[in-house]
Amino acid sequence: MDQAPQLQFLSMSIAESKRSPTWATGAVAEQAEEDYALVVAAHIPSPIRVCPMAALTSDYFRSLMQMLFIGCVLFMSCDSKAWWDTEHKRICENAYALLNATAKAEVLRLLDRPFDDACVWADNVKSTRPQTRPWHYRNTFPGIESISQTVAPDEGDAITALQEQIAILGSDGPKKERREALMWIGHLVGDLHQPFHVAYAEDLGGNRVYLSLSSDLQQILGERRERVNMHAVWDGLISRYARYLEAEGQSMTMSPDGDANNQSLIELKTPADWADENIAILNDPATGYLRPYRQAVLTEAYLREQAPIAMARQRLASYRLALLLNQLFANREGVQKP
Repeated sequence: MDQAPQLQFLSMSIAESKRSPTWATGAVAEQAEEDYALVVAAHIPSPIRVCPMAALTSDYFRSLMQMLFIGCVLFMSCDSKAWWDTEHKRICENAYALLNATAKAEVLRLLDRPFDDACVWADNVKSTRPQTRPWHYRNTFPGIESISQTVAPDEGDAITALQEQIAILGSDGPKKERREALMWIGHLVGDLHQPFHVAYAEDLGGNRVYLSLSSDLQQILGERRERVNMHAVWDGLISRYARYLEAEGQSMTMSPDGDANNQSLIELKTPADWADENIAILNDPATGYLRPYRQAVLTEAYLREQAPIAMARQRLASYRLALLLNQLFANREGVQKP
């Protein structure tokens, strides 16, 4: 779709906001702040796509556009890096430690940067390659029990994209294409172990499911907002809490060999299987995502209960990424390297 009218509207709204002497207050300002965070984090080019038309009041837009304008000025770009890059980097760093000598040598030969840095590249190119935005998730719907109940969308999705990139990396194609495939694989294996990357389309994968939190928990998490969305909780806030617990003497962070004796855990399986594991987590009432059990308040009890699950998903992502790359590069032994 042509984004020119949207961009023109955005520019006009920013100009109007700059002339406004006051900020909107109350509920509309709070809602605008949440949507601003979602716009920036998801690299969505227009606020029209993240809020219902009924919410498009002048106060709402004044507050939202003021924040968009200031954010762009401060950072010189609205396409800022997300803080949950930390989790992607950790997954790939631990996976790299588990690679065999052949796979490590091939990773070093293909990449022009450290592997952990390469694993956040896919997020950083969303603004210049907008067609790849859908590659980071697979939409589902309430009541689903298996990803096989969904149909792969024409615009692409995480499972399809990962399968395509695996084929490219295992081919005899140009080095540049295989380099990008490796970076995609490192990123998408992580995405497909985060349950909310296969969550419901109706709430943008949990991005529109909000939880309030106390001032004490805000301080623990280093989070200034009084409300956060469920996707962000699983993308990084649970990991932050796990690191807090570790600092308090209760280690819950990821260890690359923590479950090495559990053969069923480190089985490679398929991307569709990983998605089904995520769906099972989403369908667990304790996750607080199903409508009858939806979590409205983020608490330490919730974070403490879910932290082992989130950390296990990250461990699995590391193990499976290492297994996948070991397998792919072993299959290429003896192949002339372009």
